[in-house]
Amino acid sequence: MIEDQNEKVYRLFDLRVELIKLADKPGIMSAYELVAKELGCSTSEVRRWFTSEDNSSFRAPPREKAIWDYLECVSGYRLDRNLYHPKPDFWD
Repeated sequence: MIEDQNEKVYRLFDLRVELIKLADKPGIMSAYELVAKELGCSTSEVRRWFTSEDNSSFRAPPREKAIWDYLECVSGYRLDRNLYHPKPDFWD
């Protein structure tokens, strides 16, 4: 099966819209606070995950299964952890 070349790759930056809906509060910082609370991370660490990848403050989420399970679930499984951590089965 050949993938559509025009199909946009879903990235962490794109997930911000779903996070705002999930937080059910206006503003992206409320969404970051919710994710931080759910995952036991700092809000500033979470904010870096969703910064544009062109920005020097961007950091990919760590290679922790629980974090990636959560992010993929919130994205409706459009986000692929292998895009950021291409090692196969690194959490198995």
